[in-house]
Amino acid sequence: MDLSRAVRPKMKILLISYYFPPFNTVGAVRPGKLAKYLERRGHDVHVLTAAEPPFPKGLELEIATEYVHTVHAWSINAPIHWLLGGRAQTSRSGFQALTKGRNWLQRAGYWYKTLVHWPDAEVGWANASIRLGKELLRKEEFDLIYVSAPSFSGLRVGSQLSRYSTVPWVAEFRDLWAANHAYSYPAWRRWIERKWERSLLRSASALVTVSAPLAASLQHHGKPVWEIRNGFDPDDIDKTNRESNAKTGELRIVYTGSVYFKYHDVDTFCQGLKGFVALGGNAVVEVVGRNIEPLWSSAIRHQIENHFCIRPVVPRADAISMQCSADVLLMFLWQGGSNGVYTTKLFEYAGAQREVLAVGSHSSDVAAMVLESQLGRVASNAEEVTQHLLQWSKEKACTGVVAHAANAGGDMTRDAQFSRLEANLEKLIR
Repeated sequence: MDLSRAVRPKMKILLISYYFPPFNTVGAVRPGKLAKYLERRGHDVHVLTAAEPPFPKGLELEIATEYVHTVHAWSINAPIHWLLGGRAQTSRSGFQALTKGRNWLQRAGYWYKTLVHWPDAEVGWANASIRLGKELLRKEEFDLIYVSAPSFSGLRVGSQLSRYSTVPWVAEFRDLWAANHAYSYPAWRRWIERKWERSLLRSASALVTVSAPLAASLQHHGKPVWEIRNGFDPDDIDKTNRESNAKTGELRIVYTGSVYFKYHDVDTFCQGLKGFVALGGNAVVEVVGRNIEPLWSSAIRHQIENHFCIRPVVPRADAISMQCSADVLLMFLWQGGSNGVYTTKLFEYAGAQREVLAVGSHSSDVAAMVLESQLGRVASNAEEVTQHLLQWSKEKACTGVVAHAANAGGDMTRDAQFSRLEANLEKLIR
């Protein structure tokens, strides 16, 4: 008998997120871990999510499938998928890689999204989710509706379901919407979305986001704003078979995730790596992820592509295994003066307990976190990249490993963050 279900749970929560395991995309990680944490703490969690999003599977589902309610919906991007060879091909390679060299298609894609994605590509899922959500609310007595965005269409779902049922709702922003640091649409659309966002959030009981700067940008909504950062799950590390990073003489550098054109300084890294190789250094850069074409193009421009091993998206357990067996973990700091971009990658790297090379400005708040938490080193120019790689390479040649501070990162676990969220939610319900 499951004793956690034998007593009345502390809270009964309807968690709404378009992204959710087993579909392998970074947007599914936090909602999946939150559901796992809340269920372990004795809360009753039901999830409302998408049935077949355009992502490969490969992320572990850590709650019972009977509590995951999926919605099939029409795809607003079907014409684009058709043009690019099908949805499977698009999800594997990414839009930027598939349209490289076809500027007309990139421009068409931009205007298609500008005029049709309101507020994003998941509009078809949102309408169907509202219908299923109403059914769930008629069957179950929920204490709270919790929406994790993006997808920002989920905010529509949460707002309407709360109004339908009078159950309070909380909006979580893993990334901001109208105030997003990478907002790429015209000013007229941003003006409309700001008003839309304000209208939807008027009925929310509280807002959640992942850093203090992002929390400050949400204060104007006049709601309680809770800063609940990302983190790593020690269970993921415990399941990993750590290979020895001393097996070869070369410096093994690993990067997992996407690369964002214009916001990640890939040229500084590649130029620095080229300098390291010119001085006799030996390294291999293993890259797995979606939309990594800017990094690969930079490697070709700097004539160091033979030092790169590029792979498509892999199951998340494999990506974490790669992180844990690396000598150095590569990270690109967000360019453009925006603080508060505390990515999931930063915390996973802390959990892997390997040296981090953060490429970007020393003045960013994430650079300060890397240094203060003893996660690794920061390089703002190619010469610094070269010098850091030389020092790590010499260390490995002498000792066989690249050493890392034993307590680096402090307590960056998801449990530490989610426990604060749990306390706030319980207080809100009371």
